[in-house]
Amino acid sequence: MPRRCFSGLPAGLFSLFEAVQRGEVHGRVYFMEQAVPAFGEDSLVKRSGLGQDGFQPWPVFSAQLRNARLFGRNLILLNDRKQACRESMFAGHCPATDESYQVPTFDKPALLPGRWTSLVSRWDSGYWHFLMDALPRLHALPDFPADTGILVRGPIAAWQWEILQLLGVADRVRATEEKHLVIEELYFSSHTSMTGACNPFAVHWLRERLLPAVQRLQHGNGKALKIFIKRGPDWTRGIRNQVEVIRFFEERGWMILEPEKLDIKEQIELFSRVDAVCAVHGSALTNLLWMRPGGVVLELVSDNFMLGAFEWLARIVHLEHRHLLFPGDHRLSFEVDTAALGQVIDAM
Repeated sequence: MPRRCFSGLPAGLFSLFEAVQRGEVHGRVYFMEQAVPAFGEDSLVKRSGLGQDGFQPWPVFSAQLRNARLFGRNLILLNDRKQACRESMFAGHCPATDESYQVPTFDKPALLPGRWTSLVSRWDSGYWHFLMDALPRLHALPDFPADTGILVRGPIAAWQWEILQLLGVADRVRATEEKHLVIEELYFSSHTSMTGACNPFAVHWLRERLLPAVQRLQHGNGKALKIFIKRGPDWTRGIRNQVEVIRFFEERGWMILEPEKLDIKEQIELFSRVDAVCAVHGSALTNLLWMRPGGVVLELVSDNFMLGAFEWLARIVHLEHRHLLFPGDHRLSFEVDTAALGQVIDAM
C-alpha cells in the first residue's frame, strides 16, 4: 500500500532508539544492556537452542511523540512515512511474524487526546507475558506527566485488574480494543527484554513493587511449603499419569495446588512461603517470582517442547533449578517416571 495511505500494511522499519540517540526525538536511555548469568550446556536454556541468554545488549529507553500512530491488532508504532518501529515489535527479531506487520489493517484511526503510554504488544496476554513483557514497561511511568494514561489490551481480565490495582495504576488504565489509534501525546516505553529471554531488570522491578504490596494473609501456621502444581486434564503439556504423580507427592506431605483457583494476592503470599515446587512447564511457574532465595524448583518437561524461561527466572531469584525430561506426544504431554522423580526429589 502507498505510504500516503495509512491502511493496509506498514512500509518497512525504523528504529526509535536510534532516533533518540541522534537527538531527533526527545527521550531517555535507562540502560544499554543487562548482566546475564552463565548457563551450563546441560541447562534448559542451552538445550532448547533458542538463545534465551543471547539477547544482549538490549537498550531500554523511553521517547515522547506527538500525534503518534499505533497500528494493527498489536498497536505497533508507525512514523509519518508509514514505517513500523522495530522496538514496538521486540526490536528487529520479530517483524516477520508480528500480525500487525504482516496482516493488513483498514480500520479508520480513532483520535485519542491527552497523554498516554501503551502496554499493548504481540506478547501482552497470559500470566507470564502480562507480568514479564507488559508490566515492566511501567518502570518509566514516574518520568512521564502525572496525568499520563495507560493503554492495556481489552477486555481486561479480573486477575489483570487485580495486579494493576496492586501497582496503584488501575485508575489510569484504558481498556483498548481498537486496531488504529492516533494519540495526541505518546510516551513510549520500550520492552525490557526479548520475550522469554533473560530479564533481571523486570524480575527485580516486579518483586520490589508487588511483594511489599501484598499483606500477609497468614495461611496455615506460616511454615515453609512444598508444592506440586496440578494441571487441568485437557491442557497441553499435561501429565498422562497425573493421578499417580499426585499420590506420589501426597505421600510425601506436599501440597497439591491449582494456582488459577487463587486470586493474585493469595498466589503471591503463598509462593512467598514456598521452599520447594514441582510443576510441568507452564505459566503457573511465573510464581517463582515471589519465592524466597534458596528455594528449589523441579520443572517437568516434554522433550519436544523445551524452553529455558523459568530456569533463568529461578537463577535471578537465586533458586536451585532442576529439570526432568520425558518423551512427549503430539499434545506435548508425557508420562512421568515416578522412580526417576523420587531420586531427584530425595536429592533436593
